[in-house]
Amino acid sequence: MAARLRESGVGPDSVVGLCLPRGALMAVAMLGVLRAGGAWLALDPSYPVERLRLMVGEAGCAVVVRGGGQAGVLDGLLPAGTVVVEADGLDLTVEVDRAGLDAAHEDDLAYLVFTSGSTGRPKGVAVTHRTLSRSTAARAAFYGPRPPRFLLLSPFAFDSSYAGVFWTLTFGGTLVVPDAEQVKDADELAALVERHALTHTLTVPSFYRALLSRPGGPGRTLRIVAVAGEACPADLLAEHRAVLPDSDLVNEYGPSEATVWATGHVCVDTDSGHVPIGTPIAGTTVFVLDGSLRPVAAGSVGELFVGGAGVARGYAGRGGLTAERFVPDPFSRVPGARLYRTGDLVRFGADGALEFCGRVDEQVKVRGFRVELGEIEAVLRSAADVTDAVVTAVAAPEGGELRLAAYVVTPNGLPVDTTALRAWVAERLPAHMVPAA
Repeated sequence: MAARLRESGVGPDSVVGLCLPRGALMAVAMLGVLRAGGAWLALDPSYPVERLRLMVGEAGCAVVVRGGGQAGVLDGLLPAGTVVVEADGLDLTVEVDRAGLDAAHEDDLAYLVFTSGSTGRPKGVAVTHRTLSRSTAARAAFYGPRPPRFLLLSPFAFDSSYAGVFWTLTFGGTLVVPDAEQVKDADELAALVERHALTHTLTVPSFYRALLSRPGGPGRTLRIVAVAGEACPADLLAEHRAVLPDSDLVNEYGPSEATVWATGHVCVDTDSGHVPIGTPIAGTTVFVLDGSLRPVAAGSVGELFVGGAGVARGYAGRGGLTAERFVPDPFSRVPGARLYRTGDLVRFGADGALEFCGRVDEQVKVRGFRVELGEIEAVLRSAADVTDAVVTAVAAPEGGELRLAAYVVTPNGLPVDTTALRAWVAERLPAHMVPAA
């Protein structure tokens, strides 16, 4: 894969789109891109064509890898001159000329991952080899050196999947990637855990709760279950203890701009309310600051700023937004050090662990994905016969995932064709951003 990409002109900071189904081939492609010196961008085949077109254009993909029956997904949306590598036609077992491989510098781009944007335009977070390697190495410091046997549940468009891939493979572990159907079936997932004696996994709390409710649970061999992407309710720990009493439940926190994670907390029985998001991982610093970038009083609520080895390069092609969100670090002696302002409101608890308290804006988490409500509102307002729109997030009962609800205004109070309006949004935004009501 790497040799073929080099032949296609991939080098430092070249962005390679990967339009592949869930499976081992996606991990192979990611590694191949890195060895070729480029950076990958996951193009989820389930995304609407307009979303994929926007991502390819924003990232400036010169090369796209596709396969696994995804050929038709990209028809008509790639700019002229884009090189397409058909993964299904590659013989991955042959010897190749390795000249020019493995020459990436630590400050070269490793991947782009897109997150929702409040103005209606998603933004691509640019992560380097340096920050990816530091983020991965921090897992050994937090979890210990034992190689994981890892069940990968996160979508490849979600950067927590990269944690599973690189944590597992760089430590000599075993990575099991369920296909698109298996990942939705609790019985299939439990069977994979048992069959491969899997020990680790990472998912969002609402999905983990669903796995725990399966008779027999998610698999008896699991020893560490990490949850992230949503607030972790304290009662999830009790359910976890009842099903997997010998397994640790870990609450991870971190925005994409801090390279997957920034803090972690091993859950204990004394946690109440919402579980803390924990303490900084190795190489990371955290500060709770006021609007003037001054530390707040102990126990007071302020905005969380993250610094250290995991801070991303910034937003691809968005210099103004990068300067707004990635600010000089006044507490560091390292020249050029920056802090990422997360927009999350937190406070330090009595034990020194961070507690999540809300947001400074309207961003929410749906299925672990960050969603700017303003982006959905902008798409709704672009529909015919819609003059204004408001989107809210509605809490689901019994710890389920948030649901999005949209309210629209039409000229002269015309009736709303909800089916057509939902279809309009679905043609432009990923499924997790389409309002349910």
